[in-house]
Amino acid sequence: MSKTKVIVVGASHGGHQSVLELTRKYKDLDIKLFEAGDFISFMSCGMELYLENSVTDVNDVRNFRPEDLEKRGAEVYANHEVTKIDTDHKQVAVKDLKSGETQNYDYDKLILSSGVTPNDLPVPGHDLENVYLMRGKDWAEKIKAKLADPTVKNITVIGAGYIGVEAAEASTKAGKHVTLIDMIDRPLGNYLDADLTDVLAKELADKALTSLRAPTLNPMKVLVRLPL
Repeated sequence: MSKTKVIVVGASHGGHQSVLELTRKYKDLDIKLFEAGDFISFMSCGMELYLENSVTDVNDVRNFRPEDLEKRGAEVYANHEVTKIDTDHKQVAVKDLKSGETQNYDYDKLILSSGVTPNDLPVPGHDLENVYLMRGKDWAEKIKAKLADPTVKNITVIGAGYIGVEAAEASTKAGKHVTLIDMIDRPLGNYLDADLTDVLAKELADKALTSLRAPTLNPMKVLVRLPL
C-alpha cells in the first residue's frame, strides 16, 4: 500500500506543529515540508532575545531544527518556494531557489502555513539604506550589527505594537537614543485597554528617566498621533 503524500508549505509554527501531530498520530506518511527561506525556522517573536544578547547565537533563535523533523520521518527543504498549486491534479510546483530549477510534487493532503511577509511603509524613502524590518534571521543580523555600531547614535522605531516596543527596548539597552512613533495615541493601543496602556506609557517614561541617570543608556522618546 502506497504512503499518503502530505506536503506542508512553510516552516512556521503551524507547519512545525502539523508535522509533529501527523507523525504522532499516523503511520505510512510521506511528508515533505518546503520553506522558501534559507533558515529553518527563525522565531521573529524571539528576535529581542538575540538583540539583547540573551542568547549566544542567532542560530539559537529557532522553533526547531530540520533534523528534529527528519528524525520523525519527514523531509525538510529550505530554499524551496512553492510557486503554483494545481488543485485539479493535486500537484504543487516547487522552485529550488539555489539552482533555479522547478519540479512538480504530487500530494494527497496539502497544508499551507506560509507565514507572513512584513509590509514596507508606503512612503518615499522606505527603501533607503539603514531602513530595516523586524522580521527574519537576515534582518535580525543586520539590526544587531547596527546596535553594536558605536557610530549609530539615533534609532527611530515606527509602530508601537509588541514588536515595536521590544525593538525600542533593545535599542535603548544598546545605548541608542530611541524615538518610538505610532499613529494612535497609546502604545499597544490596538491590543490593550487604556487602563493598561496608561501603565505602559508611564513605564516607558520611567525607563527614559532612568536612562538619563544610567551612563550606558539613553532616553527613549515616545511620540503619538504622527502621520506616517
